[in-house]
Amino acid sequence: MVYEFNILGLDSLLANSICIQNMNKIPKSQSPFEQLQEVDADGKEWWNSRKLARVMGYGKYWIFERVIAKAQAWTTQKEYQYGEHFVEITEMVEQFGIDVCIVNYRLITYR
Repeated sequence: MVYEFNILGLDSLLANSICIQNMNKIPKSQSPFEQLQEVDADGKEWWNSRKLARVMGYGKYWIFERVIAKAQAWTTQKEYQYGEHFVEITEMVEQFGIDVCIVNYRLITYR
């Protein structure tokens, strides 16, 4: 009986070892924020404000623009470099068959 117990113990250790090895082969899943993250030519991480607004559940972008405005005001109040965190960009998009210029932001992480 003791001998069988040891074999079962070794079997379970081996099985656990195999499971751990297989788990290491599974690609790590990324959060939606990590999936949206972009990197510029200088290696700085940034997020597109319109894409980020959708992931964060804002149905209307103008509501998220209010959040950006508050964050910009806070940044200015704390005397951080505004341009290091909020870079305004314009993009041409097609809406209803017409090319429209829209304002967007590159939101850059604070580190």
